[in-house]
Amino acid sequence: MRGRVTQFEKACSYFSKRGMITITADYRVSSRQKTKPFEAAQDGRSAMRWVRKSGDRLGIKADRIVAGGGSAGGHLALATAFLDHINEPGEDTSVSTKPSAFVLFNPVTITTEGGYGYDRLGDRAKSLSPVEYVRPGAPAAIIFHGEADTTVPIRNADEFCTDIRVRNTDLPMMKLVTK
Repeated sequence: MRGRVTQFEKACSYFSKRGMITITADYRVSSRQKTKPFEAAQDGRSAMRWVRKSGDRLGIKADRIVAGGGSAGGHLALATAFLDHINEPGEDTSVSTKPSAFVLFNPVTITTEGGYGYDRLGDRAKSLSPVEYVRPGAPAAIIFHGEADTTVPIRNADEFCTDIRVRNTDLPMMKLVTK
């Protein structure tokens, strides 16, 4: 609804100083562009395609891309791996949007009933819910989520982690860190 491209600049700077290439991606939000989360998910997937297509020029290794974000931004990171049916019209869908791993902070993992945003998404809620599209081959992830979060229920992150573990028994890591 109100995300800003500058939100993770400090984190990007931290990792950049340690030799990583970092990119922040802007996306459409309802407060500025009067759009729905579907367009934001399209933007996240488009951004990942741009990173992959620009990888050689930028020195990015395609098999070492990590997607991250917090709250709605974490949802968009998850969209890159799980919401294959949501794409900007005309995009080259042969370019993979799936990252190798995730670093997520209180991500929206469920948009169906009991999850974040259900009241605004209605009958389209399932199509935007990453937990509905978990499948084998999921990227490894670390999730940081507060038990006192009143916006994104921590039980949604727990359910997502459980679904990932059940469908990906060979996954090297899926960790939910709470405080």
